[in-house]
Amino acid sequence: MEFNAYSMLVDFMWAGIFLFVAKMLREKIKILQSLFVPVSLLAGFIGLALGQNGFGIISFSSQFGSYAGLLIIAVFVSIGLRGFNFSAGGWKTNFDRIGSYYCFRNIGWAFQYAMPIIFAMVVLKMFAPDLNPAFGMLIPAGFQGGHGTAAALGATLGTLGWEDATDLAMTSATVGILTGIFGGIILIKLGTKRNYTKFVKDFSQLPDDMRTGLIEEGKRPVLGEETVSPMAIDPLAWHLLLILIPTGIGYLLTNVIQGATGLGVPSFSVGFLVAIVFHFVLKGIKADKYVDNRIISRMGSCATDFLVFFGVASIKIPVVIEYAVPFGLLMLFGIVWVVFHFTVIAPRL
Repeated sequence: MEFNAYSMLVDFMWAGIFLFVAKMLREKIKILQSLFVPVSLLAGFIGLALGQNGFGIISFSSQFGSYAGLLIIAVFVSIGLRGFNFSAGGWKTNFDRIGSYYCFRNIGWAFQYAMPIIFAMVVLKMFAPDLNPAFGMLIPAGFQGGHGTAAALGATLGTLGWEDATDLAMTSATVGILTGIFGGIILIKLGTKRNYTKFVKDFSQLPDDMRTGLIEEGKRPVLGEETVSPMAIDPLAWHLLLILIPTGIGYLLTNVIQGATGLGVPSFSVGFLVAIVFHFVLKGIKADKYVDNRIISRMGSCATDFLVFFGVASIKIPVVIEYAVPFGLLMLFGIVWVVFHFTVIAPRL
């Protein structure tokens, strides 16, 4: 099907429908509530099942698999636009406050980046000699990162000639989040029974809004403030253009850099750097006080929800089946490490 503005509209219409249906299911089905299944992930599975990569009941456009790579730029831009903040206590207070967690996190990062790559290049090469050298990167992209990082990695490796990377990275992120949901719920319930937890003594005491996703009247937090007058420009349009400018510039600048140097520079990284520069430009012209970081943050989260949907819905199942043995072993390796890291290393930090 020829891709145009209207086919993109239809793609996002289907995304909206499936997200709406998934939200309704999350509200009504107890098992989805107890497992805290994200609406975007559930919607992605529905889209995968009904789309051309599943039963073929509906048809997305030929470009719907590329939306995740575009949306990840907007996600990183929303982070860069918020600038940098440190607590008032200074560096010593920050280090004292987050020292053990920083060690715990960095041990996780180091092992998730190093060990799966070694495992893939030493062990998995026995089963699949032609395996791409970057195959082990699927674990940190999907587990440590998530669907956003998976989209970024897939786009980058795609420019380097590994076209299957996006589908595998998105599948890895899906395995990672499902492992986090099902395995995490089991560990939390076990922790509450053994009095390991500090803030939650009984799993059943978690607020209803965390289960259903619906916040009662009187308990709803404020989304943001109208920092500009709608008589001049709508506040949402103002904040949206602040996202769109560095997102578009980041994409164009990436193409310029690649054309001039031949290097496969990740567009989300360039967009992030452009957003930081844009943040300081706004600060220099005194416009930053009219930017509400809460709205910017929500727009980034909105982009993430659609990113997860399109990322999961566009997974090519034949590609995953083709890599079934090495991919399955890599996922198992990653899960074993995560459980060990949480149950053995975490209590000592």
